[in-house]
Amino acid sequence: MTNQSTTSVEGLNAWTAPEAPSQPARRKPSSRALERVRGFLLPERLANRGPPSRHGPRAQERQNTQKANAHVQKMTQKISDEGLALVKHFEGRQLHAYRDEVGVWTIGYGHTGLQHKDGTVHGGRVITQAQADELLLYDMHQFEARVYTLRTYELLAVRQFSALVSFDFNTGGLLRSTLGRLVERRAWKEAAAQFGRWTRAGGKVLPGLVRRRNAEREMFMGGDWRKFEL
Repeated sequence: MTNQSTTSVEGLNAWTAPEAPSQPARRKPSSRALERVRGFLLPERLANRGPPSRHGPRAQERQNTQKANAHVQKMTQKISDEGLALVKHFEGRQLHAYRDEVGVWTIGYGHTGLQHKDGTVHGGRVITQAQADELLLYDMHQFEARVYTLRTYELLAVRQFSALVSFDFNTGGLLRSTLGRLVERRAWKEAAAQFGRWTRAGGKVLPGLVRRRNAEREMFMGGDWRKFEL
């Protein structure tokens, strides 16, 4: 019994546990990997980056961002103060509802309803000056939105944008007109010549419309529209 016990102890002393399987050493992530995960350049690489490239995916992303910012900025463009002055001058102001040259009920500065001829302007309606101003701004907002639908609206200068808003507010014809198509083709001079074709109401040429179209054309081309005031 004693010998067996001794042999057993010696055998245990001679036995060694097997080594655990070796595991590959963990590699420290590279700076490029960190950049991909974190989404920014490390300071030491940023310092040595140099000027941004004009080509490649990063350049395209920058260009897309710039275009998007320009789009948002243009979408906030509104009729200018001079454009509002032109509209006010040729529309005139009436605080009592009246029928215009073609029999449409009108009030304020050419306001014919929240939607054209929707019945909100009718005989006997009276508004204040403050309400006339509010209705004018409401109408301008509606027609600014229509000018935005032109494919080349981003290229329009403020004077051109304002002239087109005034024209469309008075005629409602911009989006179906040769004028609108020429604006989309960037044919500015040819487009300006189209204003003079919209001078009729009720089948007659009206002197007031002739002067207004001349004023809008002048504003569109960057001139002084006020020379057509009476």
